[in-house]
Amino acid sequence: MKFKYLLWTGVFVTAFLLIVSGCSKKVQDSKKDKKLIIKIGYIYPKVETFKESLKFTANLDPILQTNINPDQSGWLKAVYVHTGDPVYKGELVAKMDNTQQKAAVNQAAANLENQKNLVLSLVSSLRSSNANIQKEKAIVENDDLNLTREKSLLSGGYIPLQQYDDSETTYLADRATLESLKSQMMSVRSQLTAEKENVRQAEAALAIARKNLRDTYLRAPFSGKVMVRYLDPGAYITTMGSSTPIMSIVDPTRLKIVVDVPDKDAPLIRKGEPAAITVDAYAERIYHGAVTRFAGAVNPETRTLRVEIDIPNPDESLKPGMYAHASIQIKKIPHAIVLPIACVIKRGGKSFVWVLPAHHSFPKKNQIQMGRIQGSSFRVKKGLTGKEKVVLDGKSMIHRGEEIIAVPAEKLYTEVQTKKRGS
Repeated sequence: MKFKYLLWTGVFVTAFLLIVSGCSKKVQDSKKDKKLIIKIGYIYPKVETFKESLKFTANLDPILQTNINPDQSGWLKAVYVHTGDPVYKGELVAKMDNTQQKAAVNQAAANLENQKNLVLSLVSSLRSSNANIQKEKAIVENDDLNLTREKSLLSGGYIPLQQYDDSETTYLADRATLESLKSQMMSVRSQLTAEKENVRQAEAALAIARKNLRDTYLRAPFSGKVMVRYLDPGAYITTMGSSTPIMSIVDPTRLKIVVDVPDKDAPLIRKGEPAAITVDAYAERIYHGAVTRFAGAVNPETRTLRVEIDIPNPDESLKPGMYAHASIQIKKIPHAIVLPIACVIKRGGKSFVWVLPAHHSFPKKNQIQMGRIQGSSFRVKKGLTGKEKVVLDGKSMIHRGEEIIAVPAEKLYTEVQTKKRGS
């Protein structure tokens, strides 16, 4: 009886195992037969004019900026503007104590006046000497004629020798007087020349004194705004060494960005090339500038070319010191094939994209050569004609042996968003 029980138990267990094994195989076969369906989104490359540009980040700097400092040491007497105030070219913004400068101007003016009076006196003396010379010259000429006449009379015995000797003595004396007057006139002329030079020196001294006085009145060299006022009246300012300026003035209507372009891109930089500027404070706004100037040589230490971009800022929305992003346009390529960077797969230093062939639905991998990247897109230099369907979404899930459903990327995006809202 016990043997029969064991026999039936064995038969039952064997039958159960066979049934379970058969069911499991059917489940496995069912799973094996079921394929995973992947839905991917594709796009067509854009064929358009591709604008290549170089991108940089830098600070905004004013084109015109200056510190107001006196040219001579002294006490600051008055400051007429404050931080943020507008100023105009030539406007008086500060004044130094000028007591000594005024006194120096008065002294120089008086000295010049004395020198001019001395010159006038010498000119008058010179004229008087010239008149006396002319008179004496006439006397000497008359003495010479009289002496000639008496010499003839003396030879005829009509006058005594003493009379002739007296006439000769008079002639010699008048001639000596004439020579003395001429010598005196030469001395006056020499003195006049020296005094005229003294007048020129006195005029130069007065001009310097007046300039020193003018320099105590500090004026704005250009129209702009006071960026910072550093000093107040009563401060002593020295021109020796580095001293704190009275204020700093900038022109906020014209700014610039200075960037360092790598030497490999230096040949692409041309004067007048447009540049787009953005700042974080106005993320949606684009400011327009242009390459205005650049260095004549590459810096051998950094291997970069210094380039300056001028930016008009008439509304003064941009502020000096802001952090900005600059994009310099260097080339326009018509009929370029353009794709989003998200389409690209990198393998072993090479670039690929998934392409949907026309003859079957499963994508194939195409190697491409990428051009310059602009934002989230790039130019395809080689590998595509521009008419292919290129996989944008789901490319990481593509594997051979799976079923692929390809739809336009926009449609796939809409489906995903609808599911998200439904959940």
